Amino acid sequence: HHPRAGFASRQGVANFSQIIAALRHLNLLPAIFFLKSRADCNQALYAALPRRATSERDEERRHFHGRLRQLLKLQPYLRGHRQLNALRNGRVAAHHGGQLPQWKVLVEALMKDGVLDAIFTTSTVAAGVNFPARTVVLSQSDRFNGREFVSLSATDLLQMSGRAGRRGMDQIGFVVVLPGPHQDPYLISDLMKSLPEPINSQIQISFSMVLNLFLSHRPEDIRELLARSFATYQNFEEH
Repeated sequence: HHPRAGFASRQGVANFSQIIAALRHLNLLPAIFFLKSRADCNQALYAALPRRATSERDEERRHFHGRLRQLLKLQPYLRGHRQLNALRNGRVAAHHGGQLPQWKVLVEALMKDGVLDAIFTTSTVAAGVNFPARTVVLSQSDRFNGREFVSLSATDLLQMSGRAGRRGMDQIGFVVVLPGPHQDPYLISDLMKSLPEPINSQIQISFSMVLNLFLSHRPEDIRELLARSFATYQNFEEH
């Protein structure tokens, strides 16, 4: 096929409308798209529109809009959110650290209810939020570590691919590697065969941490807290 198939002409943005339609045809929705930045997640919403499945049943449509109305009634100020149109008309949402906490709660609730087709998010979400999805779509083989773009590690890939497959619904999850300028399928293939890197505790007992603990906890509570930490577990394992 043409090397740029699946990509829109403007600024090299993937044609997410076409991609989601293809995933729907193959029964691979809902999907999590991992993108490289918050801005890319927001921009992806517009590349996913316009798109609604002609095969969608009236029952599905009523269920989605009824659930959305219910959630907006709890947080009425979200009715003015600039991404609400993409949510309503495309059944897609962006989810990242730059958004209002209550908007993220709304998106998570809709995803857990199984009424969204896709979310666009960054790789950092893979470790922290559990979205039920049948498919994970990887748009690049690197990630931003806060300073620069670095190649994905085996652990990064494991965390992202581990989101594929809904518990109690799917016997298998799917990972789609999307072609693009920042994608190295050979690296992805090698990482799939690699063991995850060892996990080490990042806790650092500093003066300010000790002070904050004493201000908010009793000494016996602090002792129990530290005893249950991953750092303590690792120290016991090593000795």
